[in-house]
Amino acid sequence: MNSYEKIHIVNSYQSNPYVHPLTCGYNSSHRNLIPIEDHYKGVLLKCPDCYYRQTITDEFLRMLWDLDNNQRTAIVAYREGLSK
Repeated sequence: MNSYEKIHIVNSYQSNPYVHPLTCGYNSSHRNLIPIEDHYKGVLLKCPDCYYRQTITDEFLRMLWDLDNNQRTAIVAYREGLSK
C-alpha cells in the first residue's frame, strides 16, 4: 500500500459521518486527526491543533477501510430499502 492509498483511506474514513473519527490522544476536543506523510516514518496521523502524532500500521488501515466501506454500504442499502 503506497502513501497515496493510505492517505485516501484515512481521509475517506474521517469524512464518513457514520463512524467515530480518529481524534487527538491528548485532547479529544481538538479537531480530527489528519494524515501526513513523513519521509522517515511513512504516513502518520497528526493533530492539527497540537503536536500529537500517531503512527499507523497497514493492518490498522485495512481495518479502517473495511469499517468505512461496510458502514457506507449499509447506509446505501438502508436508504434503498426506504425508497421501495
